[in-house]
Parts: sequence; structure tokens; C-alpha cells
Amino acid sequence: MGIFDHVTSVFRGRAREHEQQDIGELMDVSLEKSEALIKRLNIAMADVTAGRMRLDIQLDELKVTTTRLEGHAREALTAGREDLARVALTRKSVLERQATSITEQRDALRAELEKMALTDQRLRARIEAFRTEKASIEARYTAAEAQAKVSEAVAGLSEDMADMTAAAGKARDRVEAMQARAEALDELLRSGSLEDLSADTHGLDAEVMPGDDGSRVDAELDRLRMEIAGTGQSAAGGGS
Repeated sequence: MGIFDHVTSVFRGRAREHEQQDIGELMDVSLEKSEALIKRLNIAMADVTAGRMRLDIQLDELKVTTTRLEGHAREALTAGREDLARVALTRKSVLERQATSITEQRDALRAELEKMALTDQRLRARIEAFRTEKASIEARYTAAEAQAKVSEAVAGLSEDMADMTAAAGKARDRVEAMQARAEALDELLRSGSLEDLSADTHGLDAEVMPGDDGSRVDAELDRLRMEIAGTGQSAAGGGS
């Protein structure tokens, strides 16, 4: 692997880590928002419950008051004080209207509280499903990342094998070219187009000293010996 390939691999690895981090962060942010919404919903449910309980207390107090006013009106009529009985019943009527209004508000709060509780259940179920899906997505991403790494490794191995195949092909071509050259030279030597210096040199010696020339040389040697011998005898005679 060259430097460029190594750098590319490093950047790809960092990109995958960043991508995985982005996926995890994105889902974590969504999960945190949903959990924060549940908290706000629970606070609102607590406030609504507290308000409903206060209305229940008010209704109980109004019920006690209206019952007491009715008793006062009864006592006033018994005593012949219709005017006082009328005042007590008037107050009782006003409080009853207030109790009716408060009851409607309490019932509305109950209905709203039921809706909020149902929303809370649905939201919790959705968050739980989201957590499960988040774990599944992360597992699938990890598996896909591993598969991508294997594929990249196989692709790199294929490239290396291709380089090895190309190198082997070049080596074979060079060997074949060298063999063809050697065969061509051998053919030229066999045909006589080139002189084979490695061949037997006896033929060359035979060409240099053929049979006739050898006899002539022997004759010349005999002549020289006779001349030398004659010269020696002449020198010896003169001395005597």
C-alpha cells in the first residue's frame, strides 16, 4: 500500500467514525428531547392534579355551606322569619351556582388529566420503541461498517493480486524474450551467419598449416641444416 492509499484509508476510517458518531448523537438528541417532553408532561399532570384536588376541596366546602344555609332557612321559617329564610336561600342559590361551575371545571380537569395520562403512556411506549430501534440501528451500522471494512480489504487484496499478476506477466515476457534471443543467436551460428568462436580450433590450425605447406617447411629446414653444416666445414678447413 502506497502513502496515498494509506492516507486515504486513514481519512475513510475517520469519516466512518464521525458518521457513526453523528448517527448516535442524532438519535441521542431525539431521545433526550422526548424524555424532556415526558418530564414537562409529568409536571403539567401534577399541576392539573393539584388544581383538581383544590376544586374538590372547594366543592366539599360549598356543600357544607349550602347545607348549613338550608338549615338556617328552615329555622327562620319555623320562627316566622321569612325574610331571614329568603336571605339564607338566596345565598344558598348563589353558592350552588358556584358549585355547578366548579364541578364543570373539575370534570374538565379530570378529562384533561386522562388525556395527559394517555399521552404519557403513548410517549413512554414510543420512547421505549425508539430505544429498541436505536440499538438495532447501531448494531446494523456496526455490522455494515465491518462488512465495508472486509470489502475494502478484499478490494485491496484484489489490487495487490492484480499487481502481482502483472509483475509475473512482465517477468514471463522478459524470460520469453531472452529465450527467443538466445534461440535466434543459436540459429545464426548454426547457419554460419555468425562466427562461432567457441567451436573447435583444429580446423583453423589445419587451414593455417595445410599438408603441402608442412612438407615445404621440412624441405626448407633440411636445406638450412646443410648450409649450416657446409659453413662449419669451410671454417674448419681455413683454420688448418
